[in-house]
Amino acid sequence: MRRLREFADGAFHCHKTGTIAEGADGSEDFVATKDSLHCAGALIFLEKRNAPNQIMRIAERLSLYDRTKLDMKAPVR
Repeated sequence: MRRLREFADGAFHCHKTGTIAEGADGSEDFVATKDSLHCAGALIFLEKRNAPNQIMRIAERLSLYDRTKLDMKAPVR
């Protein structure tokens, strides 16, 4: 559920750029690091719905994000 909230908040980090930490109860949890990137699949998902979040819009205005570089043919639904 936490990952879904991160997705909605625009803080959805790529699973390939984070780490897995073991909790006190032995469970595993995704942990973003200072080097983690935003999930390209999440960006594609939002762009396909014409619903970029606020961070995406701000980053685009600052030339930090270019939606034309996304692979919009990726199997993201």
